[in-house]
Amino acid sequence: MIHRSFQNWIIGLLLFLGLGLVFPIHAQQDLDFFKKPTTPAEFWRIITFEINVGKFDIAADFIGKLLESNPTDKQWLELEEKHTMVPFLKLRNVKKWYNNEKQEAEARKNVEKLIETLSTTLKKELSDPIRITRFANNLSASPEERAFAIRELSRSGDAVMPILINLLQTNPSEALVISIFDLFTILDLSTVPAQVAFMDVNNPNFQLNLLQGFRKRQEYLALANRAETDFIPTLWYLSATKLPIPKLVKLQAKEMLREILNIDPDRRNPVEELIKIATQFYNHQKTFQNDLQVPIWQWDGNKLTKQMYTKSSAEEYFGLRYLKWALSIKPDDLTAQSLFLSLALEKHFIRAGVEKPLSQSSPSLYELLGAAPYDLLADILNKAFNDQKSSIILGVIQVIGDRSEKIPGMALLANPKTKDVFKPSLLMKGLNYPDKRVQFASANALLKIPGPPKHQSYARIVEVLRSALDDYILPQDAPVKPMAFLGEDDRVIADLMSDSIRKVGFEVKSFPTGKELMRSINNFGGADIILISNQIKFPPLPDVIAQLRSDVRVAKVPLVIMHRNRAQAEIEMTRLLKLTRSYKNVFITSEILTPESFQVEMVSLFADTATLPLSAAERVQRAKIAMYWLRKMANRSLPDYPFLDAEKEIRRAILKTDLAHDGIETVVNIPRVEAQQDLANYALNNAEPIALRVEAVQGLIKHIQLHGVYVSKTQVDLLNQLMSSDIPVELKNPLSVLRGLVSANSVLTGDALKLYQPLFSDIKRTKDSKDPPKDPKDSIDPKDPKDSKEPKDSKEPKDSNDPKEPKQKNPGD
Repeated sequence: MIHRSFQNWIIGLLLFLGLGLVFPIHAQQDLDFFKKPTTPAEFWRIITFEINVGKFDIAADFIGKLLESNPTDKQWLELEEKHTMVPFLKLRNVKKWYNNEKQEAEARKNVEKLIETLSTTLKKELSDPIRITRFANNLSASPEERAFAIRELSRSGDAVMPILINLLQTNPSEALVISIFDLFTILDLSTVPAQVAFMDVNNPNFQLNLLQGFRKRQEYLALANRAETDFIPTLWYLSATKLPIPKLVKLQAKEMLREILNIDPDRRNPVEELIKIATQFYNHQKTFQNDLQVPIWQWDGNKLTKQMYTKSSAEEYFGLRYLKWALSIKPDDLTAQSLFLSLALEKHFIRAGVEKPLSQSSPSLYELLGAAPYDLLADILNKAFNDQKSSIILGVIQVIGDRSEKIPGMALLANPKTKDVFKPSLLMKGLNYPDKRVQFASANALLKIPGPPKHQSYARIVEVLRSALDDYILPQDAPVKPMAFLGEDDRVIADLMSDSIRKVGFEVKSFPTGKELMRSINNFGGADIILISNQIKFPPLPDVIAQLRSDVRVAKVPLVIMHRNRAQAEIEMTRLLKLTRSYKNVFITSEILTPESFQVEMVSLFADTATLPLSAAERVQRAKIAMYWLRKMANRSLPDYPFLDAEKEIRRAILKTDLAHDGIETVVNIPRVEAQQDLANYALNNAEPIALRVEAVQGLIKHIQLHGVYVSKTQVDLLNQLMSSDIPVELKNPLSVLRGLVSANSVLTGDALKLYQPLFSDIKRTKDSKDPPKDPKDSIDPKDPKDSKEPKDSKEPKDSNDPKEPKQKNPGD
C-alpha cells in the first residue's frame, strides 16, 4: 500500500512533467499565430480572434488585407467548407468597427465585399453544370458514392433541376430514373417550383412519379400555402374529364385532391375551381416566399428554365396560366375570358404605365379586346367599376371608343314597363368616375359614336373637355407640370411647403381657407395632389375632407393632411386616423415636408395608377383632342353641346401654337366682344407664325361679318401701322380686307390711290404665245382624245375642315 504523501508527490511530478511536455506545443502555436498571415485560413483565424477580444479595428484591418491578398476560388471554397457561411454573415452584426466615420464606412464596404465574393464563388461552384452532372450520374453508383452525391447535389439548391430534368430526357437507366425521382422528394423547398413546372411534360410516367413524389415530401400538405409550390391547380387540370389525360394520371390527381381538400372531385367543376384560384391572384390574395423576387420555372417541351419575377408579374403569370387551362377545357367560358382580360389589362398598365393609349403600349392586348364581343367588354367594364379598377376601365373604354358602337353610349330605363328609373350607359358611368383619364376617355368615346347622341350628358362632356384644356393651358406659356393645391393659413409655412413642392416638379396653388380651395377646384379642377393643414378653417377639416372625397374631379387624388401639434402629437394622430379611416388615398404627416422627404413620399402617394399625375405628353394630346371636339361643337357639326361653357379656355387656347388652328376656328363662333379682340391681338402679333396669323385674320373677318365690329381703337391703330410696314404679301392681302371692314374712309382711300404705281412688264410676247380664249371651253381641241374627257380636277376642292373629308385625321383616334 502506497503512503498518501508519496502518492501526492508522484501525482505532482507527473503534472510537472506533463506541463513540461505540453508547453512547447503551445509555444509553437503562439509563434504560428503571430507570424504574418499569407493564406485565407490564417487571415480568418486572426480576424475571429481579434473580434472575440473586442479589437474590432484590428479585425477590420485584416479583413481589408484578406481581400487584398486576392484568394483563389479554391481557397474561398475551402474556407466556406470548413466554417460555412454563417460566421461571415455575422460580420454584419458588429455595431462599430472604427470611431472614424470614413474608416467605418470603408470597413462595412469591405465586409459586404467579402460576403459577396464568398457567395458568388460558392454559387458559381455549386451551380457548375459539370459538377452537378458528375454527381447526378453517381446517384445510381455504390451506396457510398450515392450518399456523397446526394449531399453535394442538395447543397446546389434549385440549380440541379434543369440538369436532372435534362438527364431524364436522355433515356438513362431505370435505376438512375428511380434515383432522380427519389432525390426530388428530399431536395429542399426551392426545387419544388421546378418540379411543379415539369408537370407540363408530355410523359405520363414522369407525371405519376412527380405526383407520388409530392406525397412523399414532409411538407406535402403545406405546399399549397405558397403560390410557387402549389400543385393543386395542376391536379384540377389533370382531373378534367374533357381533356385527353391518361387514365392513371387522372385517377392519381383525383385521389390527391380527395385527400388534400377532403372533397369529392367528381362533384366539382375543374373550370370553376381554376377560375377561383386565378381570382385569388387577381385580388392579390396569394402569398409568395419572397415578394421582391419570385422564381418562375417554365417547361417549353425540351428544357426547364427559370426567371425572376416581381410579385405583380408573378400574379399575372400564374393567374393567366390557370385561366388558359380553364379555357382549354371550356373555350367559351365568359367568366374565364373576362377575368383573363381584366388581369392582363391591369398588370399591363402597372408595367407599362397609363400615359400611352392601349393601342400603342400593347397592340396584341388591344387586338384581343378589339375583336371581343361587346357582351364580354361590358362584363369586364361592369366588374371593373364595381372593383374600382381604374386601369381596366381605361383600357376597355379606349377600345369601345375606337369601335364607336352605339350600345355603350345609350342611356336606358331599368324597367320601362313598371319603373321609370334612369340607367346610365357604361360610358356615362365613366364620365362620373373619379379618374380624369377615365373621364376623358369616356367623353372622347361618346363623341365618336355616329348619329344623334343617346344621352343627356352634354354639359358634363364639355366640362371634361374644358378641364383637359385647363390642364395644358397655363398663363405666360409656362412649362406643363402637375398641379398641387395647398390649403395652409400660415403664410410662412405655406411658402416653405410651396418651395419644397416646386422643387420636385409641381406647380403650386396656395389657399388660406378650405372655401377658397374648393372654389378653385370648382372653377378649374386640375389638382394632381392636395395638401391641407389640420388647422384649416372655413370650413373646418372634416367638412373639407368630405367635400373633396365626394367631388368626382378629385375623389381619387392623393390627399395629404399635415398636423403640427407637437405637444399632443399622438392624440392628434389618433384623431386624424379616426377621421380619415373611411376614405381612400388619405395620408397623414406630422412634418413640414422637405423636397427630399416629399420625393420619398411620392412613391406611396402615387402607387395607384389612377392617382398618377398626367405626363406632359398626355396633357398636350388631351388638349388637342378636346380642342378638336370643341371646334366641331362650335361649327354645329355636333349640335346641342354648350361649348361656350369652355369659352375662357378656348380663347386662351389660341395662344398655344399646337392648338391655335382649331382654336381660331372655334373662337370665330363665340359671340363675344372679347373673342373678337383676342383674334385681333393674335393677328396683329408679329411674334406668332405667319400662317396662323393669316388664319386669325380670316377668322376675324368672319367674326366681324357674323357679329359686327368690336375691335378697339388701339387695335385699329396697330393695324394701320402694320399695313405701312414691310410684311409678307400672304398676310398683307387679308389685312387690307380687314382694314376695309374696320377703318375704311374716303380720305385714307385717296391717300392710298396717290401712292399707287402700276407695274409695267418689259417681257415681250413670243411668236407662239396666244391670247387666252374668251371661254375655257374654246381651249379644248376636239381632235385631241385627251381633251374629249372631263378634266380630273373639275370638281370643287373640299373644305379641309369638312368632317366628311377623308384626309382630315381625328385626333381622338
